[in-house]
Amino acid sequence: MNNNKTVFKFILIFAFAFFLMKVPNTTNANELDPSSYLVSSNKGDVALFEKQSDASNILIHIKSNAEITLLDSFEDFSYVQYINTQTDEVLQGFVRNEYIKKNNSVTPNINNVKDPEKIEKDIIAPGINEDSEKNKKKNGREIENGEKKEKVGELDGERSKAEKSIENNRRKEENHKITNYSVQKSNLRGIALKKPTNVYETQSSKSDKLKSYEQGTVLQYKSFTSNWYQATVYINGKPTTGYIHVSDVENSNTSQEFEGFALDGSTNVYSKASINSSVIKTYRKGSYLRYNSLIPNWYQATVYVNGKPVTGYINKLDVINIDPNNQISIRTLGLLDTTNVYINTQGSKILKTYPKGSILEVRTFSKDWYQATVYINNEAKTGYISTSEVEVINPNQKLLSGYSANNPTAVYSRASKNSEVLKRYSYGSDLKFNTFSNNWYETNVYKNGKRYTGYIHRDDVAFDNVVRTTKYNLSLEDALEMQMKVGPQTDQPYAYVSKTFIDEHHKVTANALNVRRGPGVTYNSIGQLTKGTSVTILEEVDGWYIIEFVSNKWVYASPDDVLYYLDPTNFINDPIQQFQFLDLSKPSGATVQVLNNFLRGKGQLEGKGKYFLEAGLDNGINDLYLISHSLLETGNGNSRLANGVKHNGVTVYNMYGIGANDGCAIECGAERAYKEGWTTPNKAIIGGAKFIADAYIKDGKNTLYKMRWNPDSMEKYQEAAYQYATDIRWASKQIYTMYNLYQEIESYLLYLDIPFYNS
Repeated sequence: MNNNKTVFKFILIFAFAFFLMKVPNTTNANELDPSSYLVSSNKGDVALFEKQSDASNILIHIKSNAEITLLDSFEDFSYVQYINTQTDEVLQGFVRNEYIKKNNSVTPNINNVKDPEKIEKDIIAPGINEDSEKNKKKNGREIENGEKKEKVGELDGERSKAEKSIENNRRKEENHKITNYSVQKSNLRGIALKKPTNVYETQSSKSDKLKSYEQGTVLQYKSFTSNWYQATVYINGKPTTGYIHVSDVENSNTSQEFEGFALDGSTNVYSKASINSSVIKTYRKGSYLRYNSLIPNWYQATVYVNGKPVTGYINKLDVINIDPNNQISIRTLGLLDTTNVYINTQGSKILKTYPKGSILEVRTFSKDWYQATVYINNEAKTGYISTSEVEVINPNQKLLSGYSANNPTAVYSRASKNSEVLKRYSYGSDLKFNTFSNNWYETNVYKNGKRYTGYIHRDDVAFDNVVRTTKYNLSLEDALEMQMKVGPQTDQPYAYVSKTFIDEHHKVTANALNVRRGPGVTYNSIGQLTKGTSVTILEEVDGWYIIEFVSNKWVYASPDDVLYYLDPTNFINDPIQQFQFLDLSKPSGATVQVLNNFLRGKGQLEGKGKYFLEAGLDNGINDLYLISHSLLETGNGNSRLANGVKHNGVTVYNMYGIGANDGCAIECGAERAYKEGWTTPNKAIIGGAKFIADAYIKDGKNTLYKMRWNPDSMEKYQEAAYQYATDIRWASKQIYTMYNLYQEIESYLLYLDIPFYNS
């Protein structure tokens, strides 16, 4: 019986020794505890490499004096384990030996490294009845396992056959555990596939989640069962064993190296293998790139950010590989006036040439050359095209929607403005097109009932409001000072009283105090206050108080009020008030039918949509602005000037109130119409539009804001002049009709011209 037990023990020790040969050597019993090492460098962070090479991928940069676990040592590198303190991610890789030093603050612990005989006891001991007095003999060995001490003694020679059978079966099971243990030690690296990818407490997705990782995160784990991987995660700084379902990760393989070209207009390198992760670097289409295999849909690459190498990830759809032995056919676009196909890669002789914008079918060949088949006298010839003379057309085209940004927007037969124009679209038209090249979109149009493929330049398309800024060499404070000198007006409910006659309790001390339109005795009185009247003071200006006062009369605006309406930043983010900055030289894109819908029931203006549209196109002015202006000046088409006034025996019309000055609105407005020859409503609409375009739109006042404040004049002449109105809220009031008109258009594009003053 003793011989049998000795044979079994020998077999068990031999099996485990064979297992140890398969596991990477860690430290021996004479070394310090593996965790008692640090990385240290006077140059800063230390790179953790994926392989034993400075040229391999960098997994992370470890802070100097960070603790590591030494797993194995080689001539130039050591294989170590590092725990990312920010993410608790466990990383294993190689660090140069010169950057590794002992952690002298940790005492040696030889007992952490177990010999085979001791491990054998660890495996066998749990199966023995701890309470059996027969197992507590003096000649038994004693080992520690957690807080329990267990003795293994001689088996009782008088045990029954049943007990022997149970013991033999138990030992077979423990021998099977050794085999499983060697499988569990197979280290793997992979990518988190799910959003999020969970590490579970047990081998069940219904168990508690120990930790979750973002999609695309690189994870370390071990094979365990056919459905589960085993992983170590850190909870509150303590290592904890958890489980990841095999369908939640994809094992990675970075052994294969590739080179290729960026396919997308902006080819991104991501921080994780997920397009939802942050972008750490971007390359233009056609850029030459080097990268490694990772998982089926992602590559791994080392890029430099701020001079430091960083590991990133590239989506497989964003690049095309270069391999002369496995060529890939792609479409390219000729960029030069003449794109040459050469007989060889030295470029010594030209086989054929193509005009700019031609689409050329090529095959990947090298970093600098594509290979192509051309036909000379109906005979196929192999030629070569320089990668610098063409642009790769991404085969993964995306359908986009936008607006025509020019009037008109042309569709060309080739991706060149020198080619034939297949079709033209008016400003603001809805367009659908596919991504094509850096500067061109591809679309389909119909001409004479036949379908053609055409190309639209990217400058002729807009996806959202187009915002242009005009900067003025003028501070807002200087502009305010100029505006205050010309008496800006407001209908706000306030007025001015002398500070001399208001006491500390804000009560009137004079028997009768004049309330004036402005801060001074030269300004007209608009009312009086009696002695003892309490006032609400809003502001003080040059010895005068601005007080709340309802008079329904125009008063001089306070500096604070003027500054508010003068400052563009108070309105640029308001979806309605931003119409103050609408470039009135651009058409709205509305049709005649839409315009006539606006004008229904508007007196003399009803049915005149055609003439407003014509007036806008002929004079370079927004048609909806013309309608808005006309509705305001004619009282929705019902004013006397809109319906015709006799002047010198001739009936004339004035649709925009041009020349209709205060005090002689009808007479002066009719006189101006007579001089201009506006003898029909249609002539008044078109002719009046020309006056507005010449006097304002083409004279630098192409927005309502510029009409009111004229920043060009303030910058050039250092004075506030040639302003359309004195009401500080004029531009802010004008936009509501225009905004409402625009809402009737199914889709529209706004060109905004926003002024910026010096800070």
